[in-house]
Amino acid sequence: MKHDEGTEKSMSLKKWEGYTVVVTGASRGIGASLAEVALEEGLRVGVCARGECPLAGREGVHARQLDIRDEE
Repeated sequence: MKHDEGTEKSMSLKKWEGYTVVVTGASRGIGASLAEVALEEGLRVGVCARGECPLAGREGVHARQLDIRDEE
């Protein structure tokens, strides 16, 4: 999924290239979109989700299946 670079409010994450971002809820929706954009922009991405994450196994992605609501 590519973000829209043609909009006035488009923002680049290139200044963060080489950093790591952690995204929860990355199996779908906003979390998956955010993780994909971060990866495209050169960030390393740590993702976690209750279900299987579609980005798991890609270079630059560290994935864990977990539920952050579980306190144990």
